[in-house]
Amino acid sequence: MGYQHRPLQPHRRINAIGAAYFVTSVTHERQEHFREPAFAELAVCDLWFAAKLNQFSLIGYTILPQHVHLLARRTGKTTLSKFVGSFKRNIARDINDLIWERPHVRKPRAGADDSNRPLQENYLMTAKTHPWLTFQDYQSHFLWVATIKDQFRRTDHRKKDLTWFQWQKSFHDHLIRDQPDLDRHLKYIRFNAVRHKLTEEPGKWRWMWIVGMTEPAI
Repeated sequence: MGYQHRPLQPHRRINAIGAAYFVTSVTHERQEHFREPAFAELAVCDLWFAAKLNQFSLIGYTILPQHVHLLARRTGKTTLSKFVGSFKRNIARDINDLIWERPHVRKPRAGADDSNRPLQENYLMTAKTHPWLTFQDYQSHFLWVATIKDQFRRTDHRKKDLTWFQWQKSFHDHLIRDQPDLDRHLKYIRFNAVRHKLTEEPGKWRWMWIVGMTEPAI
């Protein structure tokens, strides 16, 4: 594409319900953490969860080795900054937990005998500020994360070479103006992995999704 997306300052961002945004977030010093398949899969998992948690509707995304592009529409009261911040915090925590072999759900309180109780307790705390989030969505997210981590621990032997994950500060965003603008950005997302020579066909890039495609499943 022949244009660049400029970051808007927080006080200039338009946070209207129904507004759609194109967002780019880059890893610290452009380290290629998402070249590791498990980390890219975690990014997909955490992006879907952040959207549900913050009442955003995903329109499209692509996960590249050193950055993420996403298109999303605001459907609730949560601001764009909180939505993107939620995603960035969650993926940083999940990747670093995996590198340092920390449990995703922390230890239950003393005397707890129900293996699902910590998850239920965490959900109830989350639901106080996110009442629209169902326990089913919450549980599905944690099962997805657990599946990714179990597969990584069984098959990957490069953990000793992985470094602490961080994002660059802030993010770039563009307010979608109209349908042609939306279509241009969807096309950009669809072909971005091809443009970076990561695949020859956009449909073969595992970590790209646009509305109309089948949603990823556990």
